[in-house]
Amino acid sequence: MANQYQQADVVEVWDAVSQDYDPKSYSGVDNEANVETVKALYPDWSGRTVLEVGAGSGLSSLELARAGAQVSLLDLSPKALKFASQAFAKANLPVTLIEDDALALKHSLGAYDLVWNGGVIEHFVDEGKLALMKMMYRATKPGGVTFILVPNPLDLPYTIAKALLIITRRWVYGYEDDIHPARARRLVQIAQIPQAKVWSYNPVVGWWFLPLGKRLMNLFGRNTLKHHLARSLFGHLTVIEIWKPKH
Repeated sequence: MANQYQQADVVEVWDAVSQDYDPKSYSGVDNEANVETVKALYPDWSGRTVLEVGAGSGLSSLELARAGAQVSLLDLSPKALKFASQAFAKANLPVTLIEDDALALKHSLGAYDLVWNGGVIEHFVDEGKLALMKMMYRATKPGGVTFILVPNPLDLPYTIAKALLIITRRWVYGYEDDIHPARARRLVQIAQIPQAKVWSYNPVVGWWFLPLGKRLMNLFGRNTLKHHLARSLFGHLTVIEIWKPKH
């Protein structure tokens, strides 16, 4: 089913990407901002059930596990899941691994306080984006939240850097169709999912993809958690936050 909505070699692409996963790359202030954005959804994570769909390294959800959440990770890539499993084992924390196509997921629907991902939905064509949002919403329990982070094409430094990487054949992430906030709202409306909040944040990290961009952000004092968390139309990440009614 994945190939109907994604590139045919999606597993091979993400198996290859997983070879470069590095915990050090998740220790920066940019990832700290992402984790804090997710953590802000609940004041207490003890016993909360979490499903990350298209989990990749799983390192962001690992921080939710450290806070007390019960984490499940779903991914098509066995190599990505192996990396995540080792990271959780090293932290001495339990994790449930699900090697499956997200769009074919049939078990545990309505079971999770949080169903989320970051950097996943843009790798689907529009029909796949809608199907993935609907599946994630179905997997969310009443009173829980579906939470999606996706690159924002209005982050112009990132969009320019990405175009240059594609032109020079150094782009390794396959098909990627980024989503700005207005388009995200339209997709949610088409999916007929109620009560969605949409915004974008982090106007800093996009500059890192350009030569000397990170140095410039440091020079101007922008490489701080406060600035990475700042909401902006031109922020690097578009957020789709959908709280499921309790009744």
